[in-house]
Amino acid sequence: MIGLYIALGVVVLFLIVTYAVYLFTFYSPHKGQNNPYNFPPDEVYQKWLPQLTEGVDIACSIPYETVSIKSADGLTLMGKYYHCKDNAPIELCVHGYRGVPLRDFGRGIQDAMKEGYNVLAIEQRGADRSSGHTVTFGTKEKYDVLLWVDYLIERFGKDTKIALAGVSMGATTVLMAGSMNLPSNVKGVFADSPFSSPKTVIKNTIKKMGLPGFAYGLAWCAAAIWGGFNLNEDDLLTSIVNCKVPVLIIHGDADDICDVAMSRQIAKANPNIQYVEIPNAGHVLGYFEDYEGYQNAVQTFRASILQD
Repeated sequence: MIGLYIALGVVVLFLIVTYAVYLFTFYSPHKGQNNPYNFPPDEVYQKWLPQLTEGVDIACSIPYETVSIKSADGLTLMGKYYHCKDNAPIELCVHGYRGVPLRDFGRGIQDAMKEGYNVLAIEQRGADRSSGHTVTFGTKEKYDVLLWVDYLIERFGKDTKIALAGVSMGATTVLMAGSMNLPSNVKGVFADSPFSSPKTVIKNTIKKMGLPGFAYGLAWCAAAIWGGFNLNEDDLLTSIVNCKVPVLIIHGDADDICDVAMSRQIAKANPNIQYVEIPNAGHVLGYFEDYEGYQNAVQTFRASILQD
């Protein structure tokens, strides 16, 4: 009988620990994170705080239409649609981990519109106004992106040209989506500071935090038990070979969140990938660290994928 109590105690403790890991890593609380002015306190971001804040101001000033779809698992997913002109190509923007589009695409929305693109900035599951509370590091979000693509084609017509754009986790998400069976409407994928797989980025984070190796096992269990997804399901180093459309990856070599080595590896895996590395740029800060180089790469890419 004592053995049974001990076993039950171990199970209860295990569930408590994995739930704590789930809350820390995968749970999206829908609170302060939805404030677009809530930038990380790290020095690397504070350096660019005036420019980051101005970017949010710019995004907030642009009129948009609220749109929504249903995910495959029944969540209501929201988005902001910005109209530049009729029959224009559309850039579908995907924000990062516990982010919001007004923060992560502050200036990017205006830039795309200046280049003749309409913009759909989606709010990922568990973020902003979208329902749900679990962030799956692209594992389920990639299917949401494909549903948004279907929405755009159904609404704007079978000849609509679409570009996918993402930052951080959103960058990984659009690369995952680009590795799947895309409609021919999708002409290209732009990814700023992606990670190569959920497993790799979480293992790297665990190492940086000085935690023991078995912490990844707890994270995997937390994702499976409380989040309903498999952390080992996706690996871009394997799947990106299936991507048939042009890809632009930009990554800063001073990124301490998503190691730049991951983008270098992704870029080598598919000849359709153009890779631009920005010296001294932190995580998704290449836009500010080398504005001219960043803009030249993105503008050239946006123009090139519409030439067919």
